[in-house]
Amino acid sequence: MNIFEKVRESVTMQQVAELYSIDARRGMINCIFHDDKTPSMKLYDDHYYCFGCGAHG
Repeated sequence: MNIFEKVRESVTMQQVAELYSIDARRGMINCIFHDDKTPSMKLYDDHYYCFGCGAHG
């Protein structure tokens, strides 16, 4: 297991968003990949998905 896998296992997407001062209440944020007026990107524990533009990772 390399360092990136260890970090991925120990930090959630919600914690990463908070680290960058992104308000992630209820796991939804404005998408960073398109001009979003309302939150459409869902943060899961290990990935994200935008219901507006389909971005995921």
